[in-house]
Amino acid sequence: MNRPLLAGLLSLAFAVPASAARIAPTSYDVPNGSGTASGGSYNYWDAGYGGSSNKTTDGAPLTGGLGDLTDGVVTTQNWNAVENIAGTGPYVGWNANVTPDLTLTFNFGAAVDIDTVRIHVDESQVGGVNLPTTLALSWESGGTQTLNFNIEDDTADVAPSWLEIGGLGITSVNSLKISLGYGDLWVFADEVEFYDAAPIPEPASVALMLAGLGLVGAAARKMRL
Repeated sequence: MNRPLLAGLLSLAFAVPASAARIAPTSYDVPNGSGTASGGSYNYWDAGYGGSSNKTTDGAPLTGGLGDLTDGVVTTQNWNAVENIAGTGPYVGWNANVTPDLTLTFNFGAAVDIDTVRIHVDESQVGGVNLPTTLALSWESGGTQTLNFNIEDDTADVAPSWLEIGGLGITSVNSLKISLGYGDLWVFADEVEFYDAAPIPEPASVALMLAGLGLVGAAARKMRL
């Protein structure tokens, strides 16, 4: 079942052609995940990251490479079923005390048009892991442009799920920043995707509501069943 909630007056439809092209980042810059040094049961590092970084230090800046967030691995299991002490699990897990300002910057190497952003996150509600409560997209186009969203969490659902924002109409950008606000102590993500046209919707959703700057829209969280 699809449950998009409207923000303002305009509903952005997700039922668009299946020929949507995925946009591959050339690199991303993020803080490393955290782990046992920050009170975690395991280490939730971006161990697959290939850029200049210290991949075994909680919160260390990762720059110039690609890793777990773009490797195509999307797990259907919660963090506590797939993570490990070596930090090589599919998720990157950020701790609010270590990285309170959680911003992920994706670089594309050339100007691209972005219609849809998808982020696959865990919602186990175990050990302080929950959905983020806010999401902001920002980019440079004649100055800094920002879209802000609130995320409505259906607490009955604990399976990993997609946060999907479609109908964005972002044009000619070389990079995009995604900022996430914590809903609890941890945010866990294992994949981030970008499309130049919105992908076909999946079953079940909750809404992200667009706010600010007089903009209106709707966005849905797509869940894997």
